[in-house]
Amino acid sequence: MKKFLLIAAIAVCGMTSVNAQTEKGNWTFGGSSTFSFNSNTQKSEFDGDELEGETKISNINFSADAGYFVIDNLSVGLEFMVSSSKETYEESGDESEFKSSSFAVLPQATYFFRSDSDIAPFVGAKVGYMSAGGEEDINKYSGLAFGANAGLAYFINSNVSIDLMVEYLNASLSNKEESDFVQKNSAIGAGIGFSIYF
Repeated sequence: MKKFLLIAAIAVCGMTSVNAQTEKGNWTFGGSSTFSFNSNTQKSEFDGDELEGETKISNINFSADAGYFVIDNLSVGLEFMVSSSKETYEESGDESEFKSSSFAVLPQATYFFRSDSDIAPFVGAKVGYMSAGGEEDINKYSGLAFGANAGLAYFINSNVSIDLMVEYLNASLSNKEESDFVQKNSAIGAGIGFSIYF
């Protein structure tokens, strides 16, 4: 009987620590990073001449966030996103290159659906400022961005989770030189990251 009570007490303490991460008053910090590379060869014919071009695109993205649980399972905070891309196009020995980067600061809210499991589904929403573009002012844009995400947080221990998510981001950005010129972007993607709770 004593052994059973000891095992039951350990199990209850274990469940308490699993659910404690998302309690009111706790903090969470997270981050994720992705890298992608794409190479595409194009062949075309014009007036009997065959033209061949190759496009290479590389992207690196990083995001970090911090949140505070204002009530159990609901955190509010900030997300910072930075990305950089480089596109190179080569045709008939001529090469052109375009570099661009983007930066965003997005206040966000995330709600976790907790149970006694180590896996917690979550949904989130964010809205804030984003800037993007190349090196010259004519290629620079800034404005409002908003998005939403949903996924699963797998708690590998009482302080760390691995997060799998699907994310949507929409931005409406005005050109720095020509404010009447507005660029609208939307993107859907999947990602993996991690979070630390204390």
